[in-house]
Amino acid sequence: MTPVPVLTKAKIKVYAYGQSTLLALKGVFQTTITYESRTIPVKIYVVKEGHGMFLGCKAAEDLAVVTFAFSIHRDSVTELLAQYQGVFKGIGCLKGKEVKLHIDRMVQPVALCHWRIAFHLGPQVEKELDHLEKAGIIERVTGPTPSVSPIVVARKP
Repeated sequence: MTPVPVLTKAKIKVYAYGQSTLLALKGVFQTTITYESRTIPVKIYVVKEGHGMFLGCKAAEDLAVVTFAFSIHRDSVTELLAQYQGVFKGIGCLKGKEVKLHIDRMVQPVALCHWRIAFHLGPQVEKELDHLEKAGIIERVTGPTPSVSPIVVARKP
């Protein structure tokens, strides 16, 4: 049977993790702790009843109970762009897939009037519309349609 350790008065204040109230200490004693193949000397602070046991950060690290990773390898942007180059090219149209659109037939289609575009933005809007049409994102409609929405021009800074 191992001898009962002699408690001495603790000269520090101890708080539980994330708490602001002091833990009531009975005392402190010096001993050695063994975990797997590691043995370390450590001070054990004995708290009054009602609190669980816990191991300090330094002791946990010295015993290799926990390990801390201080550096994380991050790929550079150029490496990621090179690795996933197919994702970052083109528009990304989904071809050869059938999509089912759930449309409520009780909702009446609405055809709204177009909104005026500032005169100085006209050439840029026409250029962008031509680009979107050539890319296959939008298509020109020449006849009447039951549903029409106006475009909203928002210049990026």
